[in-house]
Amino acid sequence: MYIDVILLENIVFNYLILYITAVLAKYKSTSVRIFLGSLTGSLYVILMFIYRNAIFQTIPLKFMLSALIVVIVFYPPRLKDFIRLLSFFYLVSIIFGGVAFALYYLSGNYDSYYFNGVFVFNDFPVILIVITILIGCYLIFYCIEYVRKIRKNIIQMEILINSNSVTTNALVDTGNTLYEPISHTPVIIIEFETLKEILPESVNEYLLRLNQNSFFDFDSINNIDPEWLKRFRLLPFKDIGRENGMLLGIKPDRLKILGENDTKVIQNVILGIYFNKLSVNNEYCALLHTDLLMD
Repeated sequence: MYIDVILLENIVFNYLILYITAVLAKYKSTSVRIFLGSLTGSLYVILMFIYRNAIFQTIPLKFMLSALIVVIVFYPPRLKDFIRLLSFFYLVSIIFGGVAFALYYLSGNYDSYYFNGVFVFNDFPVILIVITILIGCYLIFYCIEYVRKIRKNIIQMEILINSNSVTTNALVDTGNTLYEPISHTPVIIIEFETLKEILPESVNEYLLRLNQNSFFDFDSINNIDPEWLKRFRLLPFKDIGRENGMLLGIKPDRLKILGENDTKVIQNVILGIYFNKLSVNNEYCALLHTDLLMD
């Protein structure tokens, strides 16, 4: 391998990685800055070839190089932006590196060696470079788009009852077609653990007994303020293995759906109380009725 070939290949790959990092992070940069960052990373590799010093293989120095490249290319003003850009930079680098390794060994060409902290491929075919770029770009943008689609289905909402409020994430659930039978008001399924923060202690105690006994405890309901009883709704539903299920619902004063650019306030909605977990990894604590998103 010639130094000039190594330098050129690294500049091309580094430029591509930094360019995709800018696109994914939606952070502006210039061609000159991206080139300078690419050149910085490539010169580091050349130095590792020329000077056989163990310091070039240390993790702190490699991290400092990554940080320097991000600063050169993007010059982020805040630590939050710097960490975000550095994370994208590592993500893209790992994906491209993994694809290159996989294609190289699947091709049956194992002419490679480890030199002073650098893994060197001998005679890496141009076609594999092109395929690496295509597959790497596909994987990156496919995964990012998939994550963004999932995030679009999870919205933030604020529930207000009297002078209390709680904010939580809700999944936009097309399978939630539950309505309050009399007023035909849409129902949001919400975890009890989330809602109990804004409920009176007497209501929470009643709901816990309700869950433990699996039927409506009409004797202990007398301990609840009559104004709160007006908020209660009985919600019949059908589920797999259960034809005649019953949920207890509570009517809040209003609900706010918090969007990126605006906030939608909803007056007519019922909260169906669910005593188990809706999300294994706690990404959301409620299932939003799709009707509530319609204008």
